[in-house]
Amino acid sequence: MLVLSFSIVLAAGLSACASDSADVHSEAQEMHEGQTAMHGGMVQSAGSGHMEMVLDNGRFFIYPFDGDQRPHSMEGIGDATATIESVDGEEHVVPLTMMGDHLMGTLPSGTHEFTTAHVTMPMASETWSASFHMGRESL
Repeated sequence: MLVLSFSIVLAAGLSACASDSADVHSEAQEMHEGQTAMHGGMVQSAGSGHMEMVLDNGRFFIYPFDGDQRPHSMEGIGDATATIESVDGEEHVVPLTMMGDHLMGTLPSGTHEFTTAHVTMPMASETWSASFHMGRESL
């Protein structure tokens, strides 16, 4: 009876470990495939790391992460911009402002829907860039 109980506990523990391992792989896979991430946005590879874009009522936030998915230092970031392509094909260059651990941009007045945001973030050692394809996103 003790051997059977131990076997059941061991099997349950191994199953939980396998499940945890799958969750970790799943989160890492989502980060690399442009799915939701730490702030609920879309993640794209950029330079030696990643950028996450979060949309919120006419504003967007860019969170840089290093290759190990940790927040990247904002030190040394130059004049970052986002080129927004509206649904009518018009392009708007939006300057990004540093806000603690992320950058923030505001869509130009009258731009309510866009299809693509191309973010360029110059850093001390390299320039990161990423394109976020949104379909027809309303802000």
